[in-house]
Amino acid sequence: MIGLVAGGGSALLSGVLAYKAGRRQVQDQGLVAHNQWLCQQRQEAYVAYLAACDAFLEALDACFLALGTAEATHDFSLYAGAIECVDVQVYLTAQTREGEMDHHLGRILMLGPAEVSERADALRADVLGARKDLGHLTDGLLPDASPAVPELEPLDDWWSKVERSRDQVVASRSTFVAVAHAALTGPQGLSWT
Repeated sequence: MIGLVAGGGSALLSGVLAYKAGRRQVQDQGLVAHNQWLCQQRQEAYVAYLAACDAFLEALDACFLALGTAEATHDFSLYAGAIECVDVQVYLTAQTREGEMDHHLGRILMLGPAEVSERADALRADVLGARKDLGHLTDGLLPDASPAVPELEPLDDWWSKVERSRDQVVASRSTFVAVAHAALTGPQGLSWT
């Protein structure tokens, strides 16, 4: 009789332990599946954010080149083309790209981690600064330039300021890529923080 009770208690204990192990395995599988989903969502948001940034840089480069050509040749028809390029390609296209960046930035802020969100926000600020600097350069090149152009620097310095702003966007993009890559590939990349 004692053997039967001891055997029954052992079987009950084994059953409880097997149940707990099974539950733990299901929880672990759920956590792994969630982490894979989170990593995929982050990757999609990061890639889309970079695509919007790259489209902005292309528009910025095209307008800077058009403005440079117009300035170098003193051809007012090229000025008109450059001004149209800036108006359409930067202020409309770039605003669209910035809107896309904002959409993806919102996803990045939700998905984390914090260091990627911070770098994405810094990149967005640098894009906005570059667009504003290009606008000041364009305003300064207009034959009937309005006094709205800040008088912090002579006009010739606006060319280098736009170049520096563009370089800052590229550097900020590189930093974002490095931090995003670390978040996607490192063990801490699968956490929420």
